[in-house]
Amino acid sequence: MALLSHPAETAAIPYANTHLKGYFFAPDSSGEPRPTLLLPCGYDSTAESGWSGVPGALRRGYNAFVFEGPGQGAALYEQGLVFRREFEYVLTPAIDWLMQRQDVDAENLILVGRSFAGYLAPQAATTEHRIAALVCDPAQPDLAARLPSGWASRLVGPVAALQMRLSRDRAEFFGARMAAHGISQVGAYIDEMRHYTMLDRAAEITCPTLAIECEGDFVGGGGQALVDAVSGPAELIRLSADSGAGGHCGGVGQRVWEAVVYDWISRVISKRATPEPSLP
Repeated sequence: MALLSHPAETAAIPYANTHLKGYFFAPDSSGEPRPTLLLPCGYDSTAESGWSGVPGALRRGYNAFVFEGPGQGAALYEQGLVFRREFEYVLTPAIDWLMQRQDVDAENLILVGRSFAGYLAPQAATTEHRIAALVCDPAQPDLAARLPSGWASRLVGPVAALQMRLSRDRAEFFGARMAAHGISQVGAYIDEMRHYTMLDRAAEITCPTLAIECEGDFVGGGGQALVDAVSGPAELIRLSADSGAGGHCGGVGQRVWEAVVYDWISRVISKRATPEPSLP
């Protein structure tokens, strides 16, 4: 951090009698209030790895705030905190921390949920209304919809357990996620995932919302459901593999992804800055 060419500092976000880790970055040291991107971690990422999303924000004159919640990074490995579905209990203290800063424009907080945060971010946005805009890539408002229902639901746990015995990769895939939820049996993990749905509350999201769907993203497909369910203005943008932004969260095509997303963010911020015409 000391070698970065822009201001960077560590944040300790109060949470449940302890603290969560985050990093705050600004384009320069002027102290000018700026729109700020909130970048929560995904399923198996850390606040440090979240830095990959920071340079694009700084180049455009925005602050960036990456932070961990329970089940992620140091919160999991060092503090033993596991995931909780109610991510507003993480987002709200993160916003409270930002609100103490003079270099944060409190009217322009942009919440960007990528990967598993494509569930966490919109879930929290149903309760936390201080955000000016929400971006999800991909939106995952209903993880339960990915699981078989009816009689086939009884087979999911045993099949996953068999996969774990036969494949080290599948054992790692499920094992890491089970640990992040504090669960030791794969069947219990599958049952837990059935609770990760927020579509019944999505209408409580009133801010402008953007859902990104990248071709070939293995957890994509939920963007339209979220766009249809929110009550605020919402848009779905699909990025093709031919554009360079195929795969999970756009894969290696991050400049393509940034061009689309930051253009949308710029329009939202500009519209908020333009006063409504007064009635005659």
